[in-house]
Amino acid sequence: MKRLLAGAAVTLAALAAPASSFALSAQEAILRAKPAVALITARVDAEVTIDCGQGPVTVKPRPFI
Repeated sequence: MKRLLAGAAVTLAALAAPASSFALSAQEAILRAKPAVALITARVDAEVTIDCGQGPVTVKPRPFI
């Protein structure tokens, strides 16, 4: 009986212990699941219009990819 209780206690302790977890980025998770299937990219684009007294001037730099 003591053996059964000891085994149950060890099992419950193992189940109650928090599992080591770590966060993966979306790209890391996809590459681990299906290598070389998907690539996640981001594009930063901007357009600015300013008026310094000589009329509006619009500036649109090249996008950062």
